[in-house]
Amino acid sequence: MHWLLPAVIPSLFWLWLFRRHDHREPEPLLWVLFCFVSGALVVIPTLPIENLLYLVALDLRPPSLEEGTPLAELWGLFVPVVVVEEVVKFLAFLVPLTFCRHLDEPLDGIVYGGAAGLGFAAAENYLYMLGNPGRELTILLLRSSTAVLLHAATTAVLAMAFAKARLGFSHPLARLLLWFGVVLIFHTGYDLVALQAKGDTARGGMVLLGVVLFGIVLVLSRRIRRGQELSQFFHP
Repeated sequence: MHWLLPAVIPSLFWLWLFRRHDHREPEPLLWVLFCFVSGALVVIPTLPIENLLYLVALDLRPPSLEEGTPLAELWGLFVPVVVVEEVVKFLAFLVPLTFCRHLDEPLDGIVYGGAAGLGFAAAENYLYMLGNPGRELTILLLRSSTAVLLHAATTAVLAMAFAKARLGFSHPLARLLLWFGVVLIFHTGYDLVALQAKGDTARGGMVLLGVVLFGIVLVLSRRIRRGQELSQFFHP
């Protein structure tokens, strides 16, 4: 239990940064924390679902996909890990964003979705640290600027798309599907590159990981800027 607070601190730091961008009309802290806790709790059913789907994926893997190749890793990652995690994080903010009366501008989706993603990342941090005794600090430092940011960003941009759909923007389903596709691409790219960032290819893998994370930050910053631009129409 003594690693629980360190595991949560990086997510709380990123959450503070997210809320700073929503300065025109800050969201109630209780609702933000509700999304954060929801994101953390959905990790509990996620792990057994991922393990089950991974075993199914191994059984169904075509013989032509040799073990250890990028395509074989993609086969075992995409549905069992990437799709599952993005869907459960979507569900973590779906209830708050559906019924919360404070969601009255697209930027609010960034805050609530980011909170759900950060809660998910905090719970993952803790479980990774528990499963790697003696390497807790290394894992925490690595994940604080990589996986934590990934989960926050992907869930935030998807939540903004949902917020715009709820607020009556045009083509809501197409908007959601588009951003869900973008999220899956970035998450898949991150996981594949992270798997390669070890052994003899560690240096090249870390460079690629930096490129993927830069792309994630770029998309997130553009979405935040767009949300801030739209805020003036909702709160003149």
